[in-house]
Amino acid sequence: SALSNSRTRASAGSSSTAKHMSQSAVLERVSSVAMGVAKGMEYLHSQGVALRDLKPDNIGFDVNGVPKIFDLGFAREVHTIKPTEVAGSLRYMAPEVARGFGSELASDVYSFGVLLWEICTLDKPFKHITSRDDFMQTVVLEDWRHTTSKIPSTSLRRLIKECWHPDASKRPTFTQIVKKLRVELTLTKTTTAAPPPNKGFGSTVNLKRTATWTAKKLTTGMSNSSLGVLRLGFK
Repeated sequence: SALSNSRTRASAGSSSTAKHMSQSAVLERVSSVAMGVAKGMEYLHSQGVALRDLKPDNIGFDVNGVPKIFDLGFAREVHTIKPTEVAGSLRYMAPEVARGFGSELASDVYSFGVLLWEICTLDKPFKHITSRDDFMQTVVLEDWRHTTSKIPSTSLRRLIKECWHPDASKRPTFTQIVKKLRVELTLTKTTTAAPPPNKGFGSTVNLKRTATWTAKKLTTGMSNSSLGVLRLGFK
């Protein structure tokens, strides 16, 4: 299986970490996953819709490896969202939402920033925080964020920091994000195609992260298409 194969590769040694944090490997993941997600979110936002639950479990891939956003259960037109309404997964939730100030389009951008950091590093965001109270204190109230220093791209490091900025008004729009990603990928001449569903993203030893592809049958919204679902080893 893809999972067992990934675990086998994980035993190959620390060179795996260097491989998956190399610029080419990071940009391949950005090209094959992050760009498609950003484009999908750009479309939703152009319709005035906030997803409110952007995370790996809600990202799938069609038979051609193209990213698809699904599970729109929390999605709402922004003007219909109540100010005190809280929705989403805390690990990816914008601080203004967690504090009960309501969701806005920029709240999805925060979630994308956390997701982009995860795609680049293959690490679990905020994994050292084990309780909701600690998360609220450290991330939401004190604005603690992960270091981006190991990501081998100045532009991506800057973009991630812009996306998860505690001030929603200072975050970029998804139209701006798509442009920034396109420029970065063009400048580095990344032309790699999306990986086939049975390979995933491999694994690393030091980070102890495994990305696997699993099949998920959707019964609504996509004509029962069989998608590979992005799994990065966490709940």
